[in-house]
Amino acid sequence: MIATTETPVGPRHPSSPQPPLLGLPQEILEQVFLALALPDALRFMRTCSLLRDVYKASAQLQYLAVLQTSAYVDCVAQSSTPLDHHDQEPLSPTSSPPGTPITRRSNKPLAWRSPHTGKLRATVSSVTLPPWPNEPPQSQPFSYATSAAEKASKLRDREKRWETVDFREQRLLKVRGREGVYELQEGIFLLCNDVSDEEEDKPSSIRLIPLPSTDDPNLEDPPIQTKANELDMSISDLTMDPSQDLIVISEYNPAPLDAMHPAPTHRYHLLSMSTFKPHPLATFPTLDFPPRTDTLPRTRQLLQVMGDTLAVLVAKYIPFWILNAFNIGNIWQRTHEEELVFWNWKTGRVLSRFPLTEKRWFSSFALLSPTTFMVTNTSLTVPYAGPPTPGISARDRRPTIQVYSIATDPLHMVIPSQPLQNEVMDDTTPRPVLLAVLEMPKLDSDVQVAGFDVRPDPPFPARPKDKPGQEPAPTLTRHKPFTQDPSKGIMVLEFVLTERVVLGEDANDRIETWPFELFLPRETLVKLGEEGEERLRDAWSAGGRDGLGVRGAQRDLEWEEWGEKGARLVDKIMPKRSWVCSCSGYRYISILPHDKSPFFEYDLDEEAPDDDPPQRDPNIPYDPQPSHIMLLDFSPYNVQKELSQTVPYPESDDVEPPRRRQWAGETFVPPFTQGEGWKSRVVTKPTVLRKKNVWEGDVVSGLPYREVWREYGGLANGVMIDDQRVIVIKTKAQRNGDWSSIGQEMTVLCL
Repeated sequence: MIATTETPVGPRHPSSPQPPLLGLPQEILEQVFLALALPDALRFMRTCSLLRDVYKASAQLQYLAVLQTSAYVDCVAQSSTPLDHHDQEPLSPTSSPPGTPITRRSNKPLAWRSPHTGKLRATVSSVTLPPWPNEPPQSQPFSYATSAAEKASKLRDREKRWETVDFREQRLLKVRGREGVYELQEGIFLLCNDVSDEEEDKPSSIRLIPLPSTDDPNLEDPPIQTKANELDMSISDLTMDPSQDLIVISEYNPAPLDAMHPAPTHRYHLLSMSTFKPHPLATFPTLDFPPRTDTLPRTRQLLQVMGDTLAVLVAKYIPFWILNAFNIGNIWQRTHEEELVFWNWKTGRVLSRFPLTEKRWFSSFALLSPTTFMVTNTSLTVPYAGPPTPGISARDRRPTIQVYSIATDPLHMVIPSQPLQNEVMDDTTPRPVLLAVLEMPKLDSDVQVAGFDVRPDPPFPARPKDKPGQEPAPTLTRHKPFTQDPSKGIMVLEFVLTERVVLGEDANDRIETWPFELFLPRETLVKLGEEGEERLRDAWSAGGRDGLGVRGAQRDLEWEEWGEKGARLVDKIMPKRSWVCSCSGYRYISILPHDKSPFFEYDLDEEAPDDDPPQRDPNIPYDPQPSHIMLLDFSPYNVQKELSQTVPYPESDDVEPPRRRQWAGETFVPPFTQGEGWKSRVVTKPTVLRKKNVWEGDVVSGLPYREVWREYGGLANGVMIDDQRVIVIKTKAQRNGDWSSIGQEMTVLCL
């Protein structure tokens, strides 16, 4: 029996017994906290000092709190798995000093021995790694955090540094090559040897480069050694998932499997990043996209992996210069078609296929979960199977964000036939079910969409714990203590509008372009997908008795319902992004010239210069300029945290420098909080895009965010970000017929 104590609470109740709950052991009270959502747990903690002490003394509760407020999930510790190196060249130390630039062009691995640990560090001749510092590292990079207290401390410290982009380490890498086919995932940078602008001249070599981090700034123990691999095929595109040791390579212009089948548009090779051999978990080493369309010679594709799901969007089209030369746009002929195909890459089974509606711009997509995805599309959701159909109203062509499910009715399973044929001939592969439609603001009648692209790829789900008695699944992230929550973060959609301005009979028409960026919380779309799949399961259970079937799962939302408070639509921040890995979690990174930063001392009476960039070859990188780092943080926790720490903002009309005022957007911005080398502020007032000649009316959006500036000052023309680092890029371009002499200097800022 639990004894009670008397506690005075007020004059009307001279004594009150202690609630029996407070007499429970601390271990039991911790379980009560663990059963509560974070807001409820915090309210429960504040009820008395005893519960407050229990909460603060529990490493597990503290770790869960920092995970949820920073949008991370825990990674279960995995057992070690030796990598298969039997076909790799053995590393041997070279006599060259560390960090010496190498001019030989070879994929043969080179290695130097660390003066601090004696370990070998590999590279290739086209990659110059940073030299070792004179002082040894303060901590061994292979002493991984395992306990809840260690993990909480590591994550809390990292998030604190992100508040002001206060990087702990800085390293410089030099990589030969241009921004052609590349990827950045889990601290590994992939770059192909793309040296030509010609469509048919595709790269065939891949370089994998681990990047420095705060835990391992000198690459003493990287997840994979720097290496290059020459393939026996041309690479059209690729994606990778280091958490599954997986790289998916799209082969350009593949041959037919046999004489009985037409050639696929692309063939996808499922390889191991460790060995470049077929992935051990893939039942089939390759997967074929549906056959090519001979009248549409060019392709554009997007690839994503999430868990067991591989999704590929391929657009087939006729280049604009052919359309203009032969005036094809004015005759009855199809010039553009797009299709999404989903596979379980481990079993090789096709899960779904989705032909998109015909339009004048390319769609883009992002996986929200292994069974749901979003895609940019038009209001017309019924795809065309034949030639263009006249008489489609402007309303049917309005741009939208659509959420679909590829889940299938368990009572009506059909095994799709493979290899896939053209869509109109395939009656066995399931089609996705539309769950939600988010309508964009209404456009002026003369305005057209030129682009609607979404980023980033989804974070990879946390790996499940290895099962006893089974061989551990291959991975390059075995010691990662925590990872970003794939259901949270910010999504960025580049939304480009154009209008043809008629200048007269004797002058060529002018095309006006208005580029915007739309910021939308990932959890908004994930929730729409989850709720839609719940309605879909209800529809399957009803068996169509409601008269709607799966159509009853769809919900339509106008801009005023989801965008005015739940999104932020602004003028595009950077005029050109050659490196598009700009988003990680809730953070969006940009690099802007000194005169467009708050560190620039400007004259309020000075007339603002024209911000329009000069017209130039889009293939040529912009010249590096002295620049500073701008970070937009849409984390609701970080926004509320800074608001609670600052005094109310004074009234102001506009404190933006003239050089940063935008053409269309107007936003009230408060003054900065600042420290040594940084400035920050929280923007809570809405952005108003004036009607002008673009919209039917003014467009309002008000998702709050933090704006953080970090003084950099170095020459730069590109930037990338992941959960542990900012990579500032300076391109050294010397073009002589091709891009063989171009190089990238990558300054890695480790947080």
